[in-house]
Amino acid sequence: MIKNIVFDLGNVLMEYNPQKYLGKFKFDEKTKKILYKVIFQSNDWIEYDRGIYRHNTDLIKKIVKENPNLENEIKLVLQKDWVKMNSIKENTVKFLKDLKNQGYKIYILSNISGDSYKFVSQYDFFDFVDGGVYSYELHICKPNKEIYKKLLDKYNLEPKDTIFIDDMLPNIKSANELGINGIQFTTLNEVKQKVKILIDKT
Repeated sequence: MIKNIVFDLGNVLMEYNPQKYLGKFKFDEKTKKILYKVIFQSNDWIEYDRGIYRHNTDLIKKIVKENPNLENEIKLVLQKDWVKMNSIKENTVKFLKDLKNQGYKIYILSNISGDSYKFVSQYDFFDFVDGGVYSYELHICKPNKEIYKKLLDKYNLEPKDTIFIDDMLPNIKSANELGINGIQFTTLNEVKQKVKILIDKT
């Protein structure tokens, strides 16, 4: 029987779109592409989510060291307010609240930096959440199976009773391999249909 619904944050409950964010700055297209690659697609960004760099200032130092010719641009992009690029996805949040009101336990499992978590955790949907695990606290990122095991162990969840919703297919595959019912987030309507099928089956 399905008892637990686990949500990712980025591009599930929150919109996370670095390319759209970079569009706010007056960079030419070539510079935007380079900045997207050296910041948001870098190993340093993964380490930021993993909590190795505790604050954006540590991340800036590392990326600037590797790309000194882009120092001013990197500092501008990663100014303190960069976290505000995370905006709420109202329809998914309503779905979360509806599930909670139906009696399901709600959890979060997210790759997220400490700076981002501090910002997004102010949203009221966290009042509907029963718990969560976050990469910056555990120094483990999805799709590493250990972070899923941490969630299951911390809240004594049975994998077969649990649905996990995430936008990234590798993260879904790891969940499925542990016996969790993984659903890749494509559209909200499709997710709702798949959740209903799983609930009706059990």
